[in-house]
Amino acid sequence: MEQSKLLLGLKTLNDLEFKRFARFVSSAYFNKNSHVVDFVHFLKKRHPNYQKDAVNKEKIYHFLYKGAYNDLKIRQLISQTFALLEKFLISEELETNFLKTDILKLEIWKQRKVDDIFWKTQNIAHKRLTSNNSFDYRYYRKKFEIESVQYAKLQEEGKRDASKNLSALMEAQDIDYLYNKLRLNCELHNRSKVLSVEGESLMEILESPLLLKYDSIHGIRVYRDILILLQAGKEQHYFELKEDVKNCLSIFGKEEYREIFTYLNNYCIQKINTGESRFLIELFENYKFLLEHKIFINNNDFNLFDFKNIATIAIRLEEYDWMIDFTKSNMQFLKPEFQESATSYNLARAYFYKNDYKESLRQLLEVDYSDLYYELGARSLLLKIYYEQNDIDLFYAANDSLQSFIRRHKEVSLYQKETYLNFAKYSKVLFNLKTGTNQKKLNNFKTEISNNRKVADLTWIEQKLSEFKRPFQKSKE
Repeated sequence: MEQSKLLLGLKTLNDLEFKRFARFVSSAYFNKNSHVVDFVHFLKKRHPNYQKDAVNKEKIYHFLYKGAYNDLKIRQLISQTFALLEKFLISEELETNFLKTDILKLEIWKQRKVDDIFWKTQNIAHKRLTSNNSFDYRYYRKKFEIESVQYAKLQEEGKRDASKNLSALMEAQDIDYLYNKLRLNCELHNRSKVLSVEGESLMEILESPLLLKYDSIHGIRVYRDILILLQAGKEQHYFELKEDVKNCLSIFGKEEYREIFTYLNNYCIQKINTGESRFLIELFENYKFLLEHKIFINNNDFNLFDFKNIATIAIRLEEYDWMIDFTKSNMQFLKPEFQESATSYNLARAYFYKNDYKESLRQLLEVDYSDLYYELGARSLLLKIYYEQNDIDLFYAANDSLQSFIRRHKEVSLYQKETYLNFAKYSKVLFNLKTGTNQKKLNNFKTEISNNRKVADLTWIEQKLSEFKRPFQKSKE
């Protein structure tokens, strides 16, 4: 049952939400099955981890019912509970999303033909929309939906005002259409660089007469300029777009603002990958700007992918103390299951590059190996620590362990398998060269490295290789 829709849905609830869900199913209006109430309280005690042996269907059945196990009965119970979970989540969404609620109420009073309540609700919806601080794609979609309901109501009543409203409706439709057309084409053109998908002709989009008409709308202008950047790739476009986007901080919601900045950050990454290292600093400044304005934190949640990327860039720029402070300041915003691993791994990396190998090892002991990214990273870091400490036995043991793990685990992708096995191979060559550098072997190794770039942590490998220009000195026993 651990992979059932019900448990997958329940895992998304925090403790407070689960308490509200338990009260929801206890209400006789929504649920009249007492076994569902008992079932939810049973699951509440095991939330959010739901260990396999704790949510076994037979165990749950015998907790709730008497007699022989009936699989159909327990499956019906699970299905009924999941349906209640969906109703609860819809109720929660309507409780907080006032604009969505307003549109639903407008539809209800239009259908029930209660004109007075309809027009009062319409007035409230317009005021709420215009008082909204964000003018992102959601704003223009809601504006179009409100105008649509209003036009349908006026047309139904046969009022002359319907013609005037029709003009407003058509403009709202044009803006909503153009805004989202540009936004989705940006994503499509971005993906076309990786996947075999084709977007519309850039010139066809940019020559649209609607684009000139609605150029004053921030979102339309920004996504137009993103398309130009994706096509032309000129630095001038990047810096002009970045300045415009920074000035639009109050216009967009957090989610969309982060989405827009992702295009800017991807441009920096492309530049870094072509050897323009000055864009490392540019990317780091972008991250700091987004952190300063709490763009990465949405509903008290920090995306783990962003957390990893920020830490990696800080390491590459040798901003070790900054990275330690960043990690400790933001760890509480990660999902609970990632907090310990992400924090310990980040700190272990920072202390390693500060040459504090003892503290780095201590932090590695706290890494939860349930996450593949952290396990590969931690095992590789362990190898580098033993390399720096010149610990022959532990280095070879860690190297063999890393290779065995990579070959044994099916979750490791083919690309990861190749790059990490190369890392293990080349780190062993480096360690062997340490104890007796042979110029011919060294030259052969340099040639091999220059011809094979599919290596995890290649920067570290090349850094260690460059140290052979200086005589190697063994550490003191």
